[in-house]
Amino acid sequence: MGKTGDKPYETSLPAVEKFVKSSAKRIRYNVAVDNNAQDMVNLWLKPAGILGIPTTFIVKQGKIVWIGHPIELDTLMDPILNGTYDFAAFKKRYEDRKSASSKANSEMNEFFDAVKLAENAKDYNKALQLLDEGSQKTGTIGLISKLRKFSLLLEHFTEAEAMKYGKEVIKENPGFATAAAHTIVEKDNLSKETYLFAAETFKTALETNKYSAMYDNMALCYFKAGDISLAIEAEKKAVELAKLEVKDPKFEGYVFEDTIAGYEETSKSIKRH
Repeated sequence: MGKTGDKPYETSLPAVEKFVKSSAKRIRYNVAVDNNAQDMVNLWLKPAGILGIPTTFIVKQGKIVWIGHPIELDTLMDPILNGTYDFAAFKKRYEDRKSASSKANSEMNEFFDAVKLAENAKDYNKALQLLDEGSQKTGTIGLISKLRKFSLLLEHFTEAEAMKYGKEVIKENPGFATAAAHTIVEKDNLSKETYLFAAETFKTALETNKYSAMYDNMALCYFKAGDISLAIEAEKKAVELAKLEVKDPKFEGYVFEDTIAGYEETSKSIKRH
C-alpha cells in the first residue's frame, strides 16, 4: 500500500478497501496492508531485491524457500511440500538474477537521477544532453531515455521539435507510437494536430488490441482537440467494452466496477461541454 501524498500509510486504507470490495467476486483470500514502518517493504521486499508486486514468498519450517511471481505457485506447491523441489538450484538461480538485476537497476537509477537533478535545476539543455546519451544505449535505459526526451521536448522546448523527434523514433520503432500517444494525452495546451495524432495512434492500436482504456485515452485526445462528438463516441465504446472486460478473468485486477463508473463520469463531463 502506498502513501497518500505525504500522509501516513493508513490514509490509503479506504482506497484499498474500495479496491478489495470492487473485486469481491475475484479475491478469495485475505488481504493485508503495510504499516507506517513499511515492514513488508523494508523487511521482506528490499532485502530480497524485489522492486515491485505481485511477489510471493513461500516459508517452510521458518525459512524462506522460494520467492517469485504467484503465477508459478500451482506447479511448485506439491514438490515443495513433498520435499522433492531442488532448493539449492533455485537459490543459485535467484541469487544470479538478483545480482544481475541489482547491477542493471543501479546503473539505471544513477543515470536517471542525474537527469532528474538537471531538470530540478531547470537546466533542461543538460537534461536533454544526458537523454541524448541515454538514447544511444541498448535496453531499458535507451527506451526510457527516448520517451523522457520526447516528454522533455513537449514540456520545455517546442511542440514542433518534440513531434519531429517522436516521429523519427516511431519510424525506427513503431512500438514507440503508443507510448508517445500516452505522453501526449497527459499534456495540456498542445495543438489540435498533436492531439489528433495521438488519437489516430490509439485508433490504429485498437485494430489489433481492443481495450477500454485505449478508447478512454482516445476520447480524451479528441476532447482536447475540440472534437466533442468523436470524444463522446470513443468514451461510449470505453464504457461498453469495460462492461465486458469486468466479467472477463483476463482483466482481473485491471478493470473494476469503479473503472466503468469513471468512464461514465468522463462521458457525462464531455457531454457537458
